[in-house]
Amino acid sequence: MRWIQQHDKFTNDLPGSIPVAPGVTVLLTKHLDRGSKSLLKGRRGTIDSVEPDPREPPIDPNDTERHRFRYLPKIVYVKFDNASWKLAGLEPGVYPVRPHTPLDWYTDQAQADRQKRRPGGKVKRRQFPITAGLAATIHWSQGKTGRFMLLLDAHTSAMAAYVALTRSRGADDVLLLAPFAKEIFQRGPINPFNDALLQHLRTRGTDGSAPSGAYEDLRALIDLNAHVHVFVMR
Repeated sequence: MRWIQQHDKFTNDLPGSIPVAPGVTVLLTKHLDRGSKSLLKGRRGTIDSVEPDPREPPIDPNDTERHRFRYLPKIVYVKFDNASWKLAGLEPGVYPVRPHTPLDWYTDQAQADRQKRRPGGKVKRRQFPITAGLAATIHWSQGKTGRFMLLLDAHTSAMAAYVALTRSRGADDVLLLAPFAKEIFQRGPINPFNDALLQHLRTRGTDGSAPSGAYEDLRALIDLNAHVHVFVMR
């Protein structure tokens, strides 16, 4: 069905289909535990095992062809690295992820938004709150640290490239998948409004001059910002 192929941003973060097999890297699309386990949206894990529905026909473990479940599995067990907790009967860091039923969503939500009308085709369904985690956008990676493979194209902004490159602790944790255009880092200041803001502070004091100390403080902040953010490519 076409609506199952919709982007999960239109389906309350539940993808139409998920690759479910031991060893597959997945990301959480919902908060599962806000407490000590810290299983929050975006957390990365690896599928440890799958508990199928009792009605599911047996799967030949030697069959290398893709298999589609006829019924939604009961539980997908996901292992989270660096976990210090352990649930009874499971290995350390393994958590049972069960199907989730979100709020209602609509099959024509995207078109309705563009046409500024009420959507139709209300849907409510169950799905696991996980998605394939083999790749992610730069936007998603903000705030995370690890080892990454990066693909920067001509449309990547300098700020986006900065975010991507600083997700690692050093050059040894970054693998560039393809050459990138040096023009990404030759488009001028990352924050071009800084000079305009400085000019405003120079002239808008209560007596017509810059507020006392404001210009110097902001200049120092911008100099520090430039030192951290600017890339020099030759």
